[in-house]
Amino acid sequence: MSDLVERNASHITTVRALGSGALETSRLSALSDRIRAVQVRSARLRTAYPPLLVGVVDVGVIAVLWLGARRWSGEPRRWVRSSRRRPT
Repeated sequence: MSDLVERNASHITTVRALGSGALETSRLSALSDRIRAVQVRSARLRTAYPPLLVGVVDVGVIAVLWLGARRWSGEPRRWVRSSRRRPT
């Protein structure tokens, strides 16, 4: 976009002399609308990531607490290998 603005600024007298100011204005307007749409979409995506990351961390904490509670409650631990060695 800056290239288009710079080109327009440097050739403003030529554009006015040839009468194509309306064409250049509509071209710049269309370009700025596309850039704004991309920036809005990008901002929406960036605002979605922090809550997702917090949710993933929360699920991990809940899983650790749940597994720890099962271990301390004395339930059978079929899901964990025993660290005790069997007598030989």
